[in-house]
Amino acid sequence: MITLRGLTKRYGETTAVRDLSLEVLPGRVTGFLGPNGAGKSTTMRMILGLDRPTAGEALVCGRPYAALRNPLRRVGALLDAKAVHAGRSARAHLLAMARSNGIPARRVGEVIDVVGLTPVARKRAGTFSLGMSQRLGIAGALLGDPEVLLFDEPVNGLDPDGVRWVRELARSLADEGRTVLVSSHLMSEMQLTADRLVVIGKGRLLADAPIAEVIAGSSRNRVVVRSPDTDRLRLLADRLTAAGMTVERVSAQEMTVWEGSVEAVGDLAHRLAVPLHRLEERAASLEQAYMELTAESVEFGAPAAAGGAGR
Repeated sequence: MITLRGLTKRYGETTAVRDLSLEVLPGRVTGFLGPNGAGKSTTMRMILGLDRPTAGEALVCGRPYAALRNPLRRVGALLDAKAVHAGRSARAHLLAMARSNGIPARRVGEVIDVVGLTPVARKRAGTFSLGMSQRLGIAGALLGDPEVLLFDEPVNGLDPDGVRWVRELARSLADEGRTVLVSSHLMSEMQLTADRLVVIGKGRLLADAPIAEVIAGSSRNRVVVRSPDTDRLRLLADRLTAAGMTVERVSAQEMTVWEGSVEAVGDLAHRLAVPLHRLEERAASLEQAYMELTAESVEFGAPAAAGGAGR
């Protein structure tokens, strides 16, 4: 388990992380999201003892990282895939890590097999592509068979097969009861991988909730209604608008209802005897929910499209 209590980090007048308190629990994949400059990497570095908090504390398995004996046996992390001695082979790099933490040498071969680097295990890491370096970094994280794992942007540079492999690996690790924290900017992939989301912006906690709850809070959730009776559909639209919902007519026979539920729309349609050929609830994507949640926290926003943008 990872526990943050009032975690704060300031660099001069800039506060990178502000009073962050949360728990990352075992048995699930926790997605760690936020815009560039939100403080995600700084938070991970403080968890791993690489940066000292200005205030508060970060605990792993109930203790500061620096207090752990043979820490690779408790915590595995991938923060920077290219942070490897370029002249060492993948095997030599992992062997040095293993020896520093009392891990048997045979474990090196095991994790090299797991990440699919066996054919290039004796090649210099400096010749690796970004995708190969990511796999080597993941091998290092798995080396001590730890109960806590942190991955910062682990799918960068990977092809679709590699992305799926990382997703399945994260899920399998969580299913084994481990604590898994994954940072990523790929919303579609995070929607497939994570059970729970922690979202920060400008160093502050914006959300700490199951992924379904984050999506449910989006204003982009809507109900699609289709009827062959255009007059009654128009009547339904008027009544929904009067009830405080927003109605967008797509065609004479179809409309989209915002700020409403499929139950409310269906019940009213029944009372008004509106024949329905479609009554469908369409949930927002994680990307849409995330963009709404972090709208005020983006450091460098894209310019608005010419002519404005609708829903």
